[in-house]
Amino acid sequence: MIDQQQGGAVSPLAYRCMAGVAGLIGAAASVVAIRFFMVAVQSQESDPAIRAVLTFTAVLFVVAEVGLFSLAGLLTRAKHKALRARLVVAGCVLLAFEVATIFGAQVVIAAGDDARAQATQTRISELKSTIARQRETAAALVEAGRVSGQSVIASSRQSGLSAMEKAADLESTTLALSTELARLEAAKVPTQTGIFGEVGTVVMGAIRAVLVSGIGLLMFGLAGVLWRVAHEETHPESLPAPAPETRAAIGPQADSVGVPPAVPASVPVPVDAPLLDRHEVIRAAVLDGGLKPSVRAIQAVHGGSTTRAREDLNRLHDEGVIQDMGTGRGYALVAKN
Repeated sequence: MIDQQQGGAVSPLAYRCMAGVAGLIGAAASVVAIRFFMVAVQSQESDPAIRAVLTFTAVLFVVAEVGLFSLAGLLTRAKHKALRARLVVAGCVLLAFEVATIFGAQVVIAAGDDARAQATQTRISELKSTIARQRETAAALVEAGRVSGQSVIASSRQSGLSAMEKAADLESTTLALSTELARLEAAKVPTQTGIFGEVGTVVMGAIRAVLVSGIGLLMFGLAGVLWRVAHEETHPESLPAPAPETRAAIGPQADSVGVPPAVPASVPVPVDAPLLDRHEVIRAAVLDGGLKPSVRAIQAVHGGSTTRAREDLNRLHDEGVIQDMGTGRGYALVAKN
């Protein structure tokens, strides 16, 4: 992944791999956003046809946002500044809508959790009250049956027996209610409102909405930029070679070897005239002292990728024009005796 021969420069394949990872993270964030959209739609609309239309609209918005920020990252700032600005503005509008929708969906989810928790708590309170009353009634029936069973009157003893049977039935019902109560108590879970409070729940929902949408925005934009960098490394932009130096800059050495003076800019040059070799131009500029032997200097004057600039420096080093000054110190022109 790292090109060791070019001084640790990142290879185009590595840029594309990083772009792929960023795109996957952004896609995961987009899926989460779509799920929030679907929750909001399902909680607010009961008509299946309207749900389908709103869900498709939500997916369209998310896909459009992904495309806008990815294209903005792919386009270069120098050549497509106005187009990039329009894409970013359109993406931010969709992003604001997405954040608002995700926040609303979380409010709906929190409200539903609170309602279910309140209903469960109400049922638990009713069960506790019912169980307490039935146990009191069963205890009273047992006591009445015990007293009546001691009577010498047959009808009283029969009434006592009936009271005992009713007490047994109440105990069975109480046991079933106790089982339901235990199940509800075990199923109780804390809600966001119970943990963070009403204000805290709103704040948490807003933060989560911004983070989910922001991750998608950042990662897709980063994927576009990394893919563009990989393309530039693979296909460096070819810039025209600078104009040759004037007669005054070349000095008397040109006359001694019979080199004709440079052609003025106003004089037309034949179409089939050969262009100056990039390396020869860089070599002449370095020897003349007009160009510093560094990657940034070569890119600033002659363009091209970092890899191309390093190749030019390595070639100059092999030719003995420059020398390596050590790690972190760059190159310097070889002194002539």
